Amino acid sequence: METSLNESDERLTFNSIKSGRHTATGILRDEDGNTFNIEVKGTNYDYVRKFIDYQLEKQGQGILTSVKPLSSREERKSKRNKKPSKKGLARKQTSWHGLSITIQVKELRAKTRKPQKVRVIIDPDIKPGESNQMDFKILAQEDANVKCEVTTGKVTCELFEFTDDLRQTSVSRQKATGVTTSTQFGVKKSIPKALADWNFRVIGEMNSNFVLSLDLKET
Repeated sequence: METSLNESDERLTFNSIKSGRHTATGILRDEDGNTFNIEVKGTNYDYVRKFIDYQLEKQGQGILTSVKPLSSREERKSKRNKKPSKKGLARKQTSWHGLSITIQVKELRAKTRKPQKVRVIIDPDIKPGESNQMDFKILAQEDANVKCEVTTGKVTCELFEFTDDLRQTSVSRQKATGVTTSTQFGVKKSIPKALADWNFRVIGEMNSNFVLSLDLKET
């Protein structure tokens, strides 16, 4: 339930208080000195613990980042695509039982011209009966560019665009079921704002391993 200062003043709003969420935050530093904030939430403490342990066991190879300037072609495409794309029917963001991972840029030190493209590569695994659903938040971006490469098993992927600032309602923008190899998602925002928030959901249909690539634009 959303609450505000009073019935007539909507300058301040809150999500409802949630329970049963276990949260861990971390900092990732790459070899170029760039830093990233990581937030992991789970409906089960063990889900969060196992995700963190798995990434730590990869010894820096579980989450990878790279920073480079946008190519001339990418800049031209970005300037052309300012008009919001068509959206579907907004609905309440479905509840989840698993993990939610958010990675955001904290500081970039790479000496490259702007705008920059930050690529984040995440290598998680899904075990049915445990955390078979993972949500990946992509915040404050004009568009969502995601690639999911399945190395073992099968997954269903769905990209949502949030339609409110509290990220309680969303529109399903793209979906792929029974992914066993690779699928690419690329969607322009539909809301009449400069930037949009997104959620990329992966549900494992069996024991699955996949590699997720997220592109973040920094201006």
